[in-house]
Amino acid sequence: MVSNEVRPRTVTVASAALAAFVAVGVADVVVSVVSLGRFADAADAFLASARAAQVADPADVVDVVRESLWFDLGVAALAVVAFAVLAVAIRRPWQAGRVLTWVAAVPFVVVLVCGIAVGLEYAPPSDVSMPVYTLADLGLLPGWHSTARSVLTTLEVVLLAVACFQLTREDSTDFYRSQILGASLGQVAAEQQRRRESEPTG
Repeated sequence: MVSNEVRPRTVTVASAALAAFVAVGVADVVVSVVSLGRFADAADAFLASARAAQVADPADVVDVVRESLWFDLGVAALAVVAFAVLAVAIRRPWQAGRVLTWVAAVPFVVVLVCGIAVGLEYAPPSDVSMPVYTLADLGLLPGWHSTARSVLTTLEVVLLAVACFQLTREDSTDFYRSQILGASLGQVAAEQQRRRESEPTG
C-alpha cells in the first residue's frame, strides 16, 4: 500500500497529463481566437464573392461557422481553467479531486467527439451539379484550421484518457483512500505502545 506521505507515480503522471492537456487547450484557444479575429472580414468577402451564389444559404453558413468558432473558444477556455485547477488538486490527497477529474473529463470528451462528428467542414452547394467547397476554399477559415483542430482535439482526448486511467490504478486508489480512512484510534494506540516499548528504559 502507498503511504499517505508519498505521492505515487500514477498520480504524478495523471497530474502531468492534465498539465499537458492545459497546454494543448491554450493552443486550442489561440486557434479559435486567430480564426475569429479574421472571420468578420472573411465573411464579408465571401458573401460579396461569386462563390456565395454557389452555396446554399450562404448567410446561414456564415452564421453556423461563427457560432461554431465561439463555441469552440468557450469550451476550450472553460476546459483550460477547470483542468488547470484539477491538475494541481489531484496532487494532493483529496479524493474529491480525483472524482471531479472523472466527472469533468467524461462530458468534455463527449463534447469533443460530437464536435468532430457534427462540425461543418463543407458548405452545401446550391445545386447538386455544383462543386462542394470546404470552408477554407470559401475563405471563411484559414487553410490550417481544420488540421490544427483535429490534431489538438486528438491530443486532448488522449491526454484526458491517460489521466483518468492513471487515477484508476491501485497506487492512486491507495493514495486517496488512505486519506479518507485515516488511522483508527486503535491503530494510533498500538503505534504509541510500540514506540514506548522501543524506547530504552533508564
